[in-house]
Amino acid sequence: MIDRWWRQLYDSVKLSYARDRLVESYFWSCAIFHGEKYSRSRIIFTKVFQLMTLMDDTYDIHATLEECYKLNEAMQR
Repeated sequence: MIDRWWRQLYDSVKLSYARDRLVESYFWSCAIFHGEKYSRSRIIFTKVFQLMTLMDDTYDIHATLEECYKLNEAMQR
């Protein structure tokens, strides 16, 4: 389920510059939410962690300084 979501996002937006660390994100979520009843929490945490990684890569690798300022303004709003 998570893999399908990430592959669709990764392929449709052409995120070749972004790190593909889905498994690492899921292992982090398993370490934090290790009970069976926390499966939905693991999915949500994994998706949030992947989106944060994507934003970090966008700032560090892909965007120019001017684009970073514009992205930051958009997120502040």
